[in-house]
Amino acid sequence: MRKAIKIALNAMLNASETMHRPPRGFRREDCNCSWKELSEAILHKHKPIADKFYTGQGLRLQKIDSDIAEYVMLHFKDYDMPILPLHDSFIIRSGYEETIETVMQKAFKKFVGAEIKIKEKVVQNLDALDEDQRLVWDKKDAIKTIDDATVTDDIYELLAAMEVGHEKRLDAFYSLTQSHQSN
Repeated sequence: MRKAIKIALNAMLNASETMHRPPRGFRREDCNCSWKELSEAILHKHKPIADKFYTGQGLRLQKIDSDIAEYVMLHFKDYDMPILPLHDSFIIRSGYEETIETVMQKAFKKFVGAEIKIKEKVVQNLDALDEDQRLVWDKKDAIKTIDDATVTDDIYELLAAMEVGHEKRLDAFYSLTQSHQSN
């Protein structure tokens, strides 16, 4: 049911008015219930925030998430330190764990007005891990985790382990850095 619930929650948080039809991608067979039954169950289960559904709050929260990530990445860009965004986390060179935690705390405080717990675990050899083991982010507890090991201090080792999409992001980051420095 996870897929159906995820589709429903995202649609309900992003929609600006009640949805009488199911969102794209919703399949009754994934949850064995109708769209109406699922959306009502979600509203009932999440009564304390039920008034936030169908108000477009999801888009506002995505913007805040984007602002936080941008703040963190631009901070490290100013110090010519590559940082790779990965889902809701970052990969950075070994030795900068305290710095990134401080910057993430500052960004969260600036955009959300609250403090956040950050728990890090680091990876020594990314090649030895399955993709699912590399990085896990528990948004509910706002805790970043990577499997127990040490962070590599070789950015090229990190890049070799990343998917092609992440390499493109790093290239874009370097391009932005170079164009920003020449201004």
